Amino acid sequence: MPSADRMDAKGRATFMSHSESRSEHDGSGTTAAVNRWVSIIIPCRDAAKHVGALIDRLRLLRVPTGWAVELIVGYQRSRDDTLRILKERGVTIAYCEEFGPGPARNAAVAASRGALLVFIDSDARPTDDDWLVRVVTAAGALGSFGGLGGPILLDPAQARNPVAIADHFACWFAWIPKRRSGKTLLFQPNTFFVMPRDVFDRVGGFDARFTVLQDFELQERIKRAGLPLYFDNTLGVYHVARGTLVSSLRHSWLWGCPYREAYIVRREKRIWLFVHNPRLFMLNFPGIFLLRVAIVVGQAMRVSVWKTVYCLPFLLLTIFAWALGVVLGKGQPVAERTVRP
Repeated sequence: MPSADRMDAKGRATFMSHSESRSEHDGSGTTAAVNRWVSIIIPCRDAAKHVGALIDRLRLLRVPTGWAVELIVGYQRSRDDTLRILKERGVTIAYCEEFGPGPARNAAVAASRGALLVFIDSDARPTDDDWLVRVVTAAGALGSFGGLGGPILLDPAQARNPVAIADHFACWFAWIPKRRSGKTLLFQPNTFFVMPRDVFDRVGGFDARFTVLQDFELQERIKRAGLPLYFDNTLGVYHVARGTLVSSLRHSWLWGCPYREAYIVRREKRIWLFVHNPRLFMLNFPGIFLLRVAIVVGQAMRVSVWKTVYCLPFLLLTIFAWALGVVLGKGQPVAERTVRP
């Protein structure tokens, strides 16, 4: 049975452990002590298609004894029914006037009270009812840490859509369930990311200047502060990929545009030429494209050989669009034009 939930005085959704929810109904008059909070942070703009299902799924999660959970949505002005859906479900809404997923997350954190912050995107969802128990348990076992993440899995409903499979592999090739758990130097996408609140306060939250790779930039600051990042392959989330070729290619282009400035230029070990000369940097296109293909296809084959072959034409097109963005793009995309993180 899923745990019960209630609304506190400020309208926050509070999830209770099984023992606590039973005691409220069995007449015993005793309840489990709740002395720690975990805040689930959801950035939200034009998210009516997915956010309701995410919230409903989160409310089915089992909660560790001694913990209470709040859902905080960083809401930005939307053109669909997102706000109505949020109000109907009674979650705490942190209104954010500044566009971009980073500001939305910052606003939600400012409205939260949790000692542990769990970031999840509106188009993602937990894999099972015990997911939050595993997240909190894993975080507790680490003690002092900077951040924690896990695999990003394709939504099962898209298992036969070759464009969605290609989009998924192109985006999340590094965060597969077969990856080994443990300390990592690789950043964790904010699609699902866990960090202690004191770490968030210490490093200063998300930089609003970054529409793309804001998770990478934040976690670089975490590492510079001497705090380790961890990957746990038992903490997967499902994510809805882009299911049309146009949306997948557009996303790949936009995410490629800031890659040279945000990542390649900052690498201590450089393998590309003319990194400070945008015009000559274009000469690197064949190498960037082919290297990315080799990495992505290799990782995709570890997940599923037949799915890799099935989606390969679309996967190559998606990587081609990304590589074009890397060599031709001009920095961060405009936040107002970027809906899905």
